[in-house]
Amino acid sequence: MQSLIVGQEPKSVTAEAYRTLRTNLQFCTRENGIKKIVIASAEPGEGKTVTTCNLALSMSQAGKKVLVVDCDLRKPNVHKKFGLDNDTGFANIIMMDLDYKGVVKKIDEKLHIITAGKSPINPAELLNIDYLEPLFANLAEAYDVVLIDTPPVATVTDAQLLASVADGVVMVLSSQESHRKVCQKALQLLNNVDAKILGVVLNKVTEDSGAYYARNYYPYYGHRNHKKKRWLGRGKTETV
Repeated sequence: MQSLIVGQEPKSVTAEAYRTLRTNLQFCTRENGIKKIVIASAEPGEGKTVTTCNLALSMSQAGKKVLVVDCDLRKPNVHKKFGLDNDTGFANIIMMDLDYKGVVKKIDEKLHIITAGKSPINPAELLNIDYLEPLFANLAEAYDVVLIDTPPVATVTDAQLLASVADGVVMVLSSQESHRKVCQKALQLLNNVDAKILGVVLNKVTEDSGAYYARNYYPYYGHRNHKKKRWLGRGKTETV
């Protein structure tokens, strides 16, 4: 499993940041019935998949029943983060009209995954809003939270389609890397489908970026003698 720092280093400043994100989302969604949340980015490489998976793990640790759906049919990565196979998944549900229950992969009782599955030749043509709406409505009935990982908004239209059937969108931006004009374009594209922007996650914050939280806790997080916990799944960890 890769980059799941919430499980590997639960006392780190980064893990605490994901728990803060979890809390903030709970406050802004609790009264509005928001359950289907797209985690998006403007460009590739901004960390949306890492954010999706760590947020999902954090929410499941808090007792929520969470489903992660990898809808990035062009460059899927969710299965890699959790060490799962990608033989069947979201694409297979649509192409073969499968029951999602037969495709779900269980990390534990609270955290379930639908990987991307076999990538189609034309992903955008596969995503039909008339099919997606009832599918995600069913998923929202079965889970407390459905986190939807999408391709970058400014690159392809997939994210717009998925945002149109979700209850809200969280944008992930990369500190000192994201381009202002591309971000503005992505937000405009989401506005075009009346997507509800719940907030923005600033990713890849370092000590040099001037972020207060990282600057004050970085020495603890980066200490060479700090023992790390590797997440083994199903609630198990080991010290490394």
